[in-house]
Amino acid sequence: MIFHYPTLSQRDFLIFRLRGAGLANHLFPMYRAFQKSKETNGVFIFPPIVQLKIGPFIRGESDKRVYLNLFKRRSFDELMKLKVLFSSNKYDELSFNLLNKDKDGVIIYKGIEDLSGSNKYYFFKSFNQEYKEEFISMLIARSKKRDRLFSELKLIKKDDICIHIRRGDFPVKGLKDDPFRQISDEWFIKVLGYLAREFPRKKIRIFTDDPTSLSNELLSIKNFSVDSSYNAWHAILKMSAHGTIVASTSTFSLWSAFIGDQKVITNNESNLSRFINNEIQVI
Repeated sequence: MIFHYPTLSQRDFLIFRLRGAGLANHLFPMYRAFQKSKETNGVFIFPPIVQLKIGPFIRGESDKRVYLNLFKRRSFDELMKLKVLFSSNKYDELSFNLLNKDKDGVIIYKGIEDLSGSNKYYFFKSFNQEYKEEFISMLIARSKKRDRLFSELKLIKKDDICIHIRRGDFPVKGLKDDPFRQISDEWFIKVLGYLAREFPRKKIRIFTDDPTSLSNELLSIKNFSVDSSYNAWHAILKMSAHGTIVASTSTFSLWSAFIGDQKVITNNESNLSRFINNEIQVI
């Protein structure tokens, strides 16, 4: 049997991890492992989600990203499958063909990029969307507080609009040729004005990792609300239920767009078409 295991941190102790990225970045190796397990009739091994890191505590972020509250605990049978990780028949995803298919083995998936592609940050364009619904359903089945999630999803209509404002530890400037950086409040205020004029009756919800960072000018605009989801996974799913997303350049926004097949509103610097195939409107 071929097993497929996404490792989410360099220091992965199988029960928990030290350090690590945010949830949205973790979903990339998870999806690739899940997709390959389906393509090869293999077994997807659910990874440890709980991580210990001090950065969010030092910065005083509201979401400490320990992720105790995201998904249900793995079963005993799932934990027993982890023993395959000590096998000598173990390779990374680029070396799949080296695996001995005649005995149990495991393929390891790391990082946000599919390195088999020729473009940096290939992201969702390497995904087979045939498995998207099954992948999301698997995660929903494992979700904590599902009753709350479903009741909140019922309040969202497909023609509603969500705005994702990424703050926290997200870089203000970013690296050269790297779109992942904060977008100013001024741009979001301009977009809110546009939405208020063009769609005066639509409900608009703001999702953000740091509500205290929202400017008074932004908060003074009428006809919108600020979301307070139970956890990050709930927030991504609720965002994806809107027909349109005003996106940050965070992978959190991109996962929402991918899951919900949303129309994406962005600025002229982000170039999100490199990562997703969604309809994009630049403002």
